[in-house]
Amino acid sequence: KMEGRLIPLAKKLGITELLEKYPYEVSGGQKQRTAVARALITQPQIVLADEPTGALDSKASDKLLRIFAEVNEDGQTIVMVTHSIQAACRAGLVLFIKDGCVFNQIYKGNLQDEEMYRKISDTLSVLQMEKSGQSADYNGGRGKAVMPAGHSGNEGKAGSNAAGAARQGKGEA
Repeated sequence: KMEGRLIPLAKKLGITELLEKYPYEVSGGQKQRTAVARALITQPQIVLADEPTGALDSKASDKLLRIFAEVNEDGQTIVMVTHSIQAACRAGLVLFIKDGCVFNQIYKGNLQDEEMYRKISDTLSVLQMEKSGQSADYNGGRGKAVMPAGHSGNEGKAGSNAAGAARQGKGEA
């Protein structure tokens, strides 16, 4: 059963040539994509992804985020911790966490990635201003941003200077 899932997943992640290699024979990005395959192969209800694009180049990062979106569309929830605005803006819900508390949340809804990027950047600017002691007139409250992924009904978290998470989910979690 796993064998039947392995080849299609390896093709999606671009790691078919790695299936016969030892860990010391592959790059950091290849190891990261292999770790994603291990996380997805059992089709868990929730996938926890800590900086999943951290060791990937922009092309591989984009491919991975598209795969996460597909997995999410199929009903899996993705909780992604990231400092990458690029990765966070793909989520349906972004939570900003500051000092262990939710500071702000952004629901993607019908927003395009570019609009999400701007909203996340704006929130991070407010957090940075607060950190440096400058005042900011902002209605978002205190905390970090949560980003919803993909489509309405999804929930997620994504972060700023401290760890945040982007959770992509379908329906109830």
